[in-house]
Amino acid sequence: MKASAIVILLFALFSFSLACAQDSTSAPKTGTTRSESLQDRWYYGGNIGFNLLNDYTYLGIFPLIGYKVTPQFSVGGKAGYAYISDDRYKLPSSVNTSNYGGSAFSRYRIVPQLYVHGEFAYWSYENVKSYNLGNGTYTTERDWVPFLWLGGGHLRRLH
Repeated sequence: MKASAIVILLFALFSFSLACAQDSTSAPKTGTTRSESLQDRWYYGGNIGFNLLNDYTYLGIFPLIGYKVTPQFSVGGKAGYAYISDDRYKLPSSVNTSNYGGSAFSRYRIVPQLYVHGEFAYWSYENVKSYNLGNGTYTTERDWVPFLWLGGGHLRRLH
């Protein structure tokens, strides 16, 4: 029990992800009307993440921007970049790679605080193809991978 608590604490200390969103899509209070300007329909956010644990480094940034088509429905896009350095296997050189890509999403508000989310993403991953023990070099290949993410979320008012 004590060992698992220590592992969880270490994970919390060395793995960090910060998510932030400025949601200008807040629904009006009951009984009020709200006319939105074109500028009020845009919202933005994203996340920044890093991990510095056991000879493994991960740094990533993933901004997003969205546009509210109606009070309940919005669309948007994300871009992202992640740098990875892996020295866990104690090879003569660490494996350094970059992954990047983008996505398009849509959100529908069931009620003002809850939404469903669908997203199509296309990401480029660099993978180690082979490693030469003689000179300590490796060759990589890049693969483009499609994803379909479905889920939901909860919003709370920031003001």
